[in-house]
Amino acid sequence: AIEILKTIIEENPNDTRALNLYAALLQHNEQFAEAQAVLKKVLAQQPNDPETMISLAGLAYRQNHVSEGDIYVSTVERSGKITRDQYANLAFNLLVADKNKEAAVYYQKALEMAPRAIDYYNLGCAYAKTNDTANAIKALEQSVKLGYNSKQQFENDPDLTSLRSDNRFKELLKTLK
Repeated sequence: AIEILKTIIEENPNDTRALNLYAALLQHNEQFAEAQAVLKKVLAQQPNDPETMISLAGLAYRQNHVSEGDIYVSTVERSGKITRDQYANLAFNLLVADKNKEAAVYYQKALEMAPRAIDYYNLGCAYAKTNDTANAIKALEQSVKLGYNSKQQFENDPDLTSLRSDNRFKELLKTLK
């Protein structure tokens, strides 16, 4: 897919949708410098595009360039154009990259805008991965209250391993389908 997109982009260098998809694939393959260069091309064509800046923030955080990531996020926040989905997507990317404390911060921001069960579940995962059991359980309980009740997911998610022996987690499992 990367090679096909590369060819499409060579023929259509201003196709920002193709560029964004290409950058996402590069990031998925941990080709961070190349993904960043592609996203900066998009940003040159669409200055201050919130989606692109949030993607660049995620890349910066994954490479431990925290202040650079913070600048992108704060720029979008100041514009008033940030959405709960952008916060949640950034948080999920950070969670997958094992940047769990950062993920928790952005899940909280997404949840402040609009609560969603899956975001509470993922927030619980972020807390569990940092051994913050109390906040993990609290977030997971909230996810269940909002309808996320896959017992299989709770039982098998490796992110929740640290909670398996906790009695509160065991009680929560009893309420799931």
